Amino acid sequence: MYYPQAEEKYIEQDKEEDTYFIPITETIEEQITDVKEIHDKTTSEAEDELEEPREYVKSPRPQLFSTHVGERFERKRFKRAEIFPKYEVDYKPGSTMFLSQRHYAENILRRFRMQDCHGVNTPMDINQKLSKLMSKEHVSPESPNFPYQEAIGTLLYLSQTSRPDICFEASFLSSFNQEPKGAHIKAVKRVMRYIQGTKDAKIAFDPDSKQGLVGYCDSDWANNVDNRRSVSGYIFMFQGGPISWASRRQKTVALSSCEAEYMALQQPVKKQNG
Repeated sequence: MYYPQAEEKYIEQDKEEDTYFIPITETIEEQITDVKEIHDKTTSEAEDELEEPREYVKSPRPQLFSTHVGERFERKRFKRAEIFPKYEVDYKPGSTMFLSQRHYAENILRRFRMQDCHGVNTPMDINQKLSKLMSKEHVSPESPNFPYQEAIGTLLYLSQTSRPDICFEASFLSSFNQEPKGAHIKAVKRVMRYIQGTKDAKIAFDPDSKQGLVGYCDSDWANNVDNRRSVSGYIFMFQGGPISWASRRQKTVALSSCEAEYMALQQPVKKQNG
């Protein structure tokens, strides 16, 4: 193959910008040789720079990083976090970390005048069947005055942030927002009585725990009186503490308990792979 000849022209290295320019030589073969020489030169210089790291890499101990940053930037030193937005944090390096929302739970009780109520051990009576089509005898005088939707909103927030133990109750009772009866209001107040007895509950994460990411799921079968749909629930645990949970009504009616369990299993699988 014939290569056209060209006049030999070299461009010097720009030392200020540290940029290399490829010289224009007579043939393609000579151009390839020049490129290899420049590549070898830049590689050797880069290796020399790695052998002599810059000053900020030579920090004798990692804890001095804050000192080096403070010499170059304006900064503020904060105390260890004790209250995160609506969270109370109890943590010491190397020990178990606890998260709770005691103050928020107490605010809920005061807001709905339940701060002096007696606590109960369970958030809901499992023998009570609630329905949207309850008779007029379940209507109480306080039904129009009680802020049912506001109460459900606060319970939903609490259940989604730090209280998985009331996740099902808050989600289930929210289906009666349109026209709550006295029985529904009574059920909401029972959840608040349960919060009164368990407002000191905390989520714990143990750094010494060998438990990795573990998920659990379950479902009932056709316990909803209005539409006979089953309810699925799942929870993921890490380092001994819950990190994700949910309780949802299934989209279709399960014809058997086995089918309800399979439908419940797909929710955490999608969550994990999502």
